[in-house]
Amino acid sequence: MEKEFSHIHIPKCGGSWVDDFFHHAYPENLIHSSHGTLSNLMPCSCSNCSNRVLFSTCRNPFDWLVSYHYSNFGGVNDTHGIRSFQEFVEKFCDPDFKWFHYGLHKFAFFQMFDHEGACGVQWILRMEKLREAITIMLLNHGADGKYLKERWDTFGHDHSTRDTGNVTPSRPHKDHRFYYDDHLREIATKRFEAELLLYRYNFDGPTDHYAIVDIPHNWGPLISDPFPGMMVMNRL
Repeated sequence: MEKEFSHIHIPKCGGSWVDDFFHHAYPENLIHSSHGTLSNLMPCSCSNCSNRVLFSTCRNPFDWLVSYHYSNFGGVNDTHGIRSFQEFVEKFCDPDFKWFHYGLHKFAFFQMFDHEGACGVQWILRMEKLREAITIMLLNHGADGKYLKERWDTFGHDHSTRDTGNVTPSRPHKDHRFYYDDHLREIATKRFEAELLLYRYNFDGPTDHYAIVDIPHNWGPLISDPFPGMMVMNRL
């Protein structure tokens, strides 16, 4: 496979597992993976820019919020003195609370957008169907099907059962719905209005059966300036 892949790694969305598979199957093809934004990428961070494929991952925002808390990503609980999931949700969903990470507080998947509001990645892989999504992406860029199947067969674990990465050991329940009461669900639904619409999720999970999220180019403003210079988009 000749394509070179750059991974915009959204925290707590299965990105480490994706990188693990690339390192197992196509170690020379993954040329970049970081939690940085599109603007952090050099104008050309590969040997041939026309050969580069930009991709990212997404996750049900309600599930993402549980993982964010229980993993203590970036020391967030320590920074804000958070002692419970309820406190975490109430502070995160308060637009006036000065959350330590401004981008994540304004839009969970902000890294994959440029400063004009355009989605800058070619592929958005659903964490809920990562193996299927990765397979679709790689086959579309020339991967050999027989070799790819062999690599999956020898990979040895799937994302939902692995003991590292985004399956947080301190999280006692896999089903995110266990952690929400009516109050927390209501304020999180309001907070994630844009993410739920754009990435097609509801409280229970994806609202369609696709492994790839397709963001069309004809999106008009939904929420302006969730962080400086960026606009979240809504279908016209």
